[in-house]
Amino acid sequence: MKKFVNAQELMEYFNISRETLRALEKNGLLVVSKGNYELEQVVNFFNNIEEKINLNFKIGKFYTN
Repeated sequence: MKKFVNAQELMEYFNISRETLRALEKNGLLVVSKGNYELEQVVNFFNNIEEKINLNFKIGKFYTN
């Protein structure tokens, strides 16, 4: 059974601000319906971000924007 959470629950669960949540949405976080998210999809989204960071950044290298 899928678990759905609203924006407030999501912000509290992941300890993120509304601005961060909006930025995540702009970068691909799926909104199931206005202000509602499927928790498993959100967890997968964060795992994908972590995986990309681990693949692209190496300890000891210097990075700039």
